[in-house]
Amino acid sequence: FYHKLQLEQTWWLQRYEPMRRSQAQQTKRQLAQSAKIISPHPQNPTPHHNESINLSLQIRSQFNVEAEQVLKQVNHIESASDIKLKPIKELFFQSNPTLIPMEYFEINRYMEAHIDIEGRYYDLLQYC
Repeated sequence: FYHKLQLEQTWWLQRYEPMRRSQAQQTKRQLAQSAKIISPHPQNPTPHHNESINLSLQIRSQFNVEAEQVLKQVNHIESASDIKLKPIKELFFQSNPTLIPMEYFEINRYMEAHIDIEGRYYDLLQYC
């Protein structure tokens, strides 16, 4: 069972976006530290165990898409050419984290994986 899509503007702007910004800043800081561009600050120790648990419950951006981009995408799809991949993937991920959006679909590869040597299940082609 899947959850309905997360379409609430307040959720995206007030909950998701601050967490996404924080996550992006943390990632930049970690990259800078690993590249030895900046040194770790003693004022920022590693999180305590309870803090680590709280961090794991926070909203995590999967594709680092700004909330405004997702909302713009949701509110302005009039044709297939209007669809932008990353905002849609972020929408799907935030709505159902176990749902991994596909970037493309190849019917031939799908059929090869679902048809046996004797051609059974060939009638699947009629429904695709």
